[in-house]
Amino acid sequence: MNLSGKYKCFHNALTRPTQSKAQHIRVLVCYWFAEGRLK
Repeated sequence: MNLSGKYKCFHNALTRPTQSKAQHIRVLVCYWFAEGRLK
């Protein structure tokens, strides 16, 4: 099971300069997508 993609997605999303609702939603969507692929 490769988690590098999941962590990279979180890293890319969390290191963006913008701190808006869209940003938080992007992190949540990334998390849900990663969880779905890992199961």
